[in-house]
Amino acid sequence: MENRAVYFRTENCSVCDVLRPKLMKLFEEKYPKMEWVEFYSKTEPEKFKEYNVMVAPTLIVEFDGKETHRFLRAFSLSEVSEKIVRFYDLVFG
Repeated sequence: MENRAVYFRTENCSVCDVLRPKLMKLFEEKYPKMEWVEFYSKTEPEKFKEYNVMVAPTLIVEFDGKETHRFLRAFSLSEVSEKIVRFYDLVFG
């Protein structure tokens, strides 16, 4: 099953650019068994439609192939971590 973080970003989005490396580091250090997937509006606009993403940045977290959390625009690393840690521990614990 797929367990992954799916990050959506757009061009000229400073928040997207600042948040991206911080999120990647968070997942690499705290959630290493999660796959990191990234979609960029300029090169993969069809993925935005497929996932029904209207704003950027958007982070979708999937466990066992199902969306469990969706974070939009203004969200913090601590918010992401607090929300997914229990799911991560259940799946990989």
